[in-house]
Amino acid sequence: MYDTILFDLDGTLAPFQQDEFVHTYFKALVRRLVPMGYDGDALVQALWKGVDAMIGDGGTLTNRQVFWEVFTGELGVQALALESILEDFYAREFDGVRTVLRETVDRSGLIRSLREKGYTLVLATNPIFPAVAVDQAFVVDEAVTHEKLSQVMASAGGKLLESAALFDVYRDEERVGAGKKSMAYSLTYRAADRTLTSEEVERAHGKLVDKVQKATGAEVRA
Repeated sequence: MYDTILFDLDGTLAPFQQDEFVHTYFKALVRRLVPMGYDGDALVQALWKGVDAMIGDGGTLTNRQVFWEVFTGELGVQALALESILEDFYAREFDGVRTVLRETVDRSGLIRSLREKGYTLVLATNPIFPAVAVDQAFVVDEAVTHEKLSQVMASAGGKLLESAALFDVYRDEERVGAGKKSMAYSLTYRAADRTLTSEEVERAHGKLVDKVQKATGAEVRA
């Protein structure tokens, strides 16, 4: 008996074809990068190899680490300088790729019906719109657990908070305080239907920080 239904975006929740999306996406990206002296075909090949490596990775590295290792292996270590340019592309130009969405289809009735029947629904697809990562450290009492912070952040972050990964716990009586610890998180924000603006991310992150402080007594560590 089935209890879970997996949805993909292309051709299911969103009416577009993957091939058309990729062509439009890469064309816009190459147009941005070629003036910097890179060959268009080499860029596309490096991008595809980076994507394939992320898909095939066993989970020992983050997608970002895997992609840039392969990407710079193809184009040279100097390609690392493209990271800030790519971030600017996603923030300012990527939204134009939405031209592949030729119509709006309301799937809310279908989703609501499946939920009412007790199915677990999962969006099983590679994200189309780019994420924005924010590193944030909180100084909390020793008794405050990772589980508690995660629960508060998940509730406060709402639909825009994709993940909150703990990457550092630091204790130092002089710098942090007796009975205190600093817990640093990498917070990933993403919208399923658009590229987030910096204002949207700042607003969502400010709300999250405020709720964490009120719920746990945390202080923000610079």
